[in-house]
Amino acid sequence: MPAIRRLKSGEGLSLHSLDSETNFKIMGRRDLLDMNKLIPAIKSDTNHIRVAIVVNRYNKDEVLDIIKFLSKYEDIKYIQVRRISTDTRESSLIQDVEIYENLFQEVLKKYPIKERFYGAERIEMFGKETCWWRTVETSSNSINYFTDGTISDNYFVVEGYLNNYKKA
Repeated sequence: MPAIRRLKSGEGLSLHSLDSETNFKIMGRRDLLDMNKLIPAIKSDTNHIRVAIVVNRYNKDEVLDIIKFLSKYEDIKYIQVRRISTDTRESSLIQDVEIYENLFQEVLKKYPIKERFYGAERIEMFGKETCWWRTVETSSNSINYFTDGTISDNYFVVEGYLNNYKKA
């Protein structure tokens, strides 16, 4: 936790499922984050906790439930609903891209866009700001820590992970 507390622009988490079997399909792990312990533990002076959900073929039916679940935490500033990154794997992920777009169209039937932010749409859902983002390219920076100990400064986490994994 000390390294996390030194961050200046806020903390980001990823939560892709509330179901251990779905989490295993996505992340290769059945254990789930205990948000009731984790959120208070990383709360910072920035009060800028962001949680990302990457929409995919395995979690498509629970994304709205995840957003609703996360909305109960005051310390989460916003929820980022992301299209799967297709910068190097578009042909194998086209199904996931279509799932994201279909879900986004369903969301728009009930929730209006509040504003646009660098190509993303901001929508208030369950009292919480959500940002629907098609992650294709960015100039943002990040440091990513993976549960197997891999650390990468590549913003596109899959490619960053694979590049570092190949070096090990």
